[in-house]
Amino acid sequence: MLDLFMNSIFFQTFGSGFIKGFKKFQRLGMWAYFLALLPFFVIMVCYQGSYDKATWIEKILLTALLLVILFLLVFDVRAVSCFFEKPEESEYFLATGVTRKEILNDKGLLGEFNAYVMSRKLKVPHKTLFNVCVPMPNGNYQEVDAIIITDNWLYVVECKNRGGVFTGTFEDKNWVQKIGSKTHSVYNVYLQNQDHITAIEYFLQSKGVITAGAPYCYSTMLTGGDLQLSVTNNRVPIDFAFGDASFISSQIASVENRRTENRGENFMDRVYMALLPYALLDKKKRDHMQATRKELSDKGGLKKGEYHYYYFENGIPGIADVETVLRENRVYTQISTGNQDDTFPIWKTMANLKYAER
Repeated sequence: MLDLFMNSIFFQTFGSGFIKGFKKFQRLGMWAYFLALLPFFVIMVCYQGSYDKATWIEKILLTALLLVILFLLVFDVRAVSCFFEKPEESEYFLATGVTRKEILNDKGLLGEFNAYVMSRKLKVPHKTLFNVCVPMPNGNYQEVDAIIITDNWLYVVECKNRGGVFTGTFEDKNWVQKIGSKTHSVYNVYLQNQDHITAIEYFLQSKGVITAGAPYCYSTMLTGGDLQLSVTNNRVPIDFAFGDASFISSQIASVENRRTENRGENFMDRVYMALLPYALLDKKKRDHMQATRKELSDKGGLKKGEYHYYYFENGIPGIADVETVLRENRVYTQISTGNQDDTFPIWKTMANLKYAER
């Protein structure tokens, strides 16, 4: 029962650092439970000893103090305070329009709220957008759970509140998800978030906010519950992080410290303002967009097609002067430079580049 609670998305969102730290010692078996319960035992012994000698007023105060201490040991104060923010003063509630009841009853929304709590804890200057419907040039759109924008990078957050283990490689179209004794195929979560990133880069380039040919986005998968990733080869992208809120926060801080970029003046604000209108869509507008997408999809108008790959040993004039691979489907054109055999490719979206075979 304790394991079930500690692996739940509710615990991942609202659990304190002390309780989450207990998971690191679970390998000790029963000793781990003893270590976790020891502070509570000491508190109760001290409480009982003081309670027996106290006046009725002191007993009330001691009981109140006990409840506060237990609350601080079990719950994350920042997460709880975010949950009880006034809707008209909360960045998350204003952007999404969801209610507290909906968050508690929907694992998906609880995961997105977990991203909000994580963003509030970040110590680097940033702005965050939630549920961003990024338009695509073919009339479709990509719905992104959260985008954390700093002066250096866009951290594109995909929230997954599933259990079990994902198995596969980063190049596989599908991963195998195993929960208990059951397995089923799911779309590669890394590629799913790359679809989001491609749409974001294309859109921002088309608006003149960013330039083509440089990476701007860092892919992050924020997990809730007991979700693990088992990669079956050593080709791992350098622009991807997978883990809980504590791990993703540390990764963002690490990237910010070591990969400072010259993005130009007011980069954070320019990106934020360009994407903001697509995060402030009410339910009526979103329903209309979904209906339009379904209509276009039924007519076959949203198919991107498979990527076709083209190799340029000496680069592409005016674009890159080193070994380059270009790939293109019906919607996007991207390039990757450098030795494709030794490193995992980083695809750079080129909004104004089209290639036609002669």
